[in-house]
This record gives sequence, C-alpha cells and structure tokens, in this order.
Amino acid sequence: LLSYSQSIAQFLADQDCKAIVIACNTASSVAAKALEDKFGSNIPIINVIDPVVDEVANSNLKKIAVIGTKQTIDSGIYKKRLQAKAPGLEVVSKATRSLATIIEEGLHSSTTLIQAIIDNYFQQEAFQRIDGIILGCTHYPLISHEFEHYFKKRVRVFNHPEIVVYQLYKILQEKQLLSDTIEQQTRFYFSDISLYFEETVRQLFGEEVQFEHLNLWD
Repeated sequence: LLSYSQSIAQFLADQDCKAIVIACNTASSVAAKALEDKFGSNIPIINVIDPVVDEVANSNLKKIAVIGTKQTIDSGIYKKRLQAKAPGLEVVSKATRSLATIIEEGLHSSTTLIQAIIDNYFQQEAFQRIDGIILGCTHYPLISHEFEHYFKKRVRVFNHPEIVVYQLYKILQEKQLLSDTIEQQTRFYFSDISLYFEETVRQLFGEEVQFEHLNLWD
C-alpha cells in the first residue's frame, strides 16, 4: 500500500496538481506521513483521517464508534488520535468487512441487506450507548442514510466527504490556491478499471466519463 500510494502521488505531482487528497482511510493510515514528508513542502497533502478526528474531538461526544476495513481498524489510528485530542472520549472499533464488499459489488441499494448487516454488527454490547459513529471507509458514505435510519438519527454520523472537502477548501484558501473560475476539466485515471467502477463514477457524476488506464506498478 505504501509503495502504491507513493507511485500514485508521484504521478499526480507530475501532473502539477496543487493539492492531493488521500481519499482512502487505509492508505491514509499507512502512507500519509510518508507522502507528507516527500511532497508536503510543495503540495498540500490532505488525508481523510485527521479532519474527521478534529471534527469529532470538538463535538463533545462521550462514546464514538469507528468502523472500517480490517487494516484501518487494526492500525488503531482513529483511537490513538481521538483520545490524544479528547482524552475522555470512549472509542469502540469494529472491522466491518462485509459492508465494503457489498458496496463494491454494487449491492448497496438493497436496503434490507444493508440493514441486516448493520444490525448484526451494532447489536453487540460494545456499541450500546454510542452517540457518534465514524464511517472509516470512503465506501461507507454511500450508505450513510442507512446508518441514520438504523439509529433513528439519535447518533451523529460523521460524513467524511463533507468534512474533508471543507478542510481542502480552507487549505487552498490559506495558500491562495483557490481557482478564480468555475470552469473545470475532470480527468479520471485508474490503475485497474472494472465495470463496477465505471458505472459508479458515471452515476456519481451524471455524465459521460472518459477513463484512462495507467500501469504504475510494472
């Protein structure tokens, strides 16, 4: 993962990007510091963990749940950083492998299936009386409404995209890097293109999207 992340970041730096967002919790936990050390003096590097940790730490919550991939959860990065900034906060974590797989298979529109899996995870004693949840995988915001429905909006669901985009905006503003035009050109580069990813990107952007395949590993 570290090697992949470094190769991708180098490619983006070569495209003269003015900022790089590590849009993956697992990659953020493994590679953020290395990328900041290598590129940070020239290009702002924004990971998806620290902005969320800051938001949670300032929310006066008592007990927060963190879910994500096994590697993200095993790293303990959320718990360490949350408790460093909010020592009284209780943090419970769970690797929810089934959710990412289902979303990648394009089955996240099946409300019954998603609700059954969420219930299987969250009926466990450790998750009782939580008042916040971090969806620690960038797949999971696609089903954030399912978590809101499950908890009947009694639990605050922290939305990575909104929090990270605001952090990116602040950094670009501080460094006077904001664009002065609304015109944009969107380019999509994939190291591995699948039919699912093509369909998902087109659904999200609502337009015909051109993909370019990159072989960064050989």
